[in-house]
Amino acid sequence: MPRGSAPGERRGGRQKGTPNRPAPVRAFLDGAGVNPVERLIALAKRAESAGQIALAADIWSKLAALAYPRPQPATPPAITDPQDSL
Repeated sequence: MPRGSAPGERRGGRQKGTPNRPAPVRAFLDGAGVNPVERLIALAKRAESAGQIALAADIWSKLAALAYPRPQPATPPAITDPQDSL
């Protein structure tokens, strides 16, 4: 019995036209006038001023993950044969 799907056949996943899950959440937050990033910044500052450094560090690290992409692992240079350069 052949395995896999025929070309062009879909077997799973989201139905066509289904919105991404974050879209309704974003719409709700926008309608409520809430900006989660601004709230997190305010919470981090409040935690710092209250001496809750661990909580503030956790919030700042989560915000940094949103603002700055993760560095990609360095790829080693291709090893060339020393005899080729002669």
